[in-house]
Amino acid sequence: MNRESFARYSRIGGPIVVHTNTEQMVALAINSPLTTIASDAYWQNGTGHPRTTGTYAKVLGYYVRETRSLSMMEAISKMTLMPAQRLEARVPMMRQKGRLAVGADADITIFDPATVMDRSTYREPSLPPGRDSARDRERHIGGYERSASRWCHAGQAGARTDPP
Repeated sequence: MNRESFARYSRIGGPIVVHTNTEQMVALAINSPLTTIASDAYWQNGTGHPRTTGTYAKVLGYYVRETRSLSMMEAISKMTLMPAQRLEARVPMMRQKGRLAVGADADITIFDPATVMDRSTYREPSLPPGRDSARDRERHIGGYERSASRWCHAGQAGARTDPP
């Protein structure tokens, strides 16, 4: 990007994404015992960065299943318990997050470890994780269910229904 292209894109509006990390840098960071996994992505007017929908699916599909650089338990801890623990000192309610325990606030995501994968792109950032958009289901018990037809809000019961 140069001064001219920056001015042109600034007039159009929207985000500018600069890729500075190599895959090797990301892999080193992801595998560090000090690293928690979360996303600082945004969502505005129905669009946003692919990290918004793809962060956790990428970790599970790529770093756990494909490269095997993380175990499933390491990945889940990095995405749930570790971020909650990092924030506990400043945000006491985080002591009730990121863990399965009586009295804890838990959003449970059910996924198939054999097929979960990040499909979101810059052109289609809202693609749900999975292998086939017509068949994918993402269930967050106590959170949201995303299917091809609806979002289900916290507290609503729902049974899995496989597509015909």
